[in-house]
Amino acid sequence: MLTYKAPLRDIKFLINDVFDYQTHYKSLDNGENADPETIDMILQGMADFAENVLAPIYQSGDEEGCHFENGEVTTPKGFKEAYDQFVEGGWQGISYPEQYGGMNLPTSINLIKAEMIGTANWPWAMYSGLSTGCINTLLQYGTDEQKTFIYQSWSKAHGQVRCV
Repeated sequence: MLTYKAPLRDIKFLINDVFDYQTHYKSLDNGENADPETIDMILQGMADFAENVLAPIYQSGDEEGCHFENGEVTTPKGFKEAYDQFVEGGWQGISYPEQYGGMNLPTSINLIKAEMIGTANWPWAMYSGLSTGCINTLLQYGTDEQKTFIYQSWSKAHGQVRCV
C-alpha cells in the first residue's frame, strides 16, 4: 500500500516564517477568519484526511478504475465514501463565501489543501477538481439564484453532476 505523509512542518515553516501569511492575511477582506489557531486546525484536518482517507485508496483507483455499465458509473473501492467525507467536512468550500456555505478563508489555504489532496491521491483529487471551475465561475459571474443552486449542489455531494 502506498503511503503519504503531509509535510506539515515544512508548510507551517513556509507560511509562518518565510512568507509571513498572518501579516498578509490581515490585509485581505477575508483574512479575519485566518487566525493562526484556525489555520493550524484546518491544516491538521486536511493532513489527516489526505493521509488516512485518500492515500490508502490510491491503489484501488489504479487497479479498479471507473466503470460505466447499464447507465451507471461505478467508482473504485473507497472513492465514494472518501468523497462523502470530503463533502461532510466542508473541504470544497474552504475559500468560498460564508453566505454560500464556505469558510471564507484566503485562497492560499485552498491551494495548500489541493496540494495535499493531489499528492495523496491524484485520481481522486479530480473528483473535487471538476467542480472547482464551475463553482468559481458561478460565484464570480452567476446570479444569486445560481450561486445558491451551486452551493446546494457541492455541499450535498452532487458537484460532479452539475459540472458535467
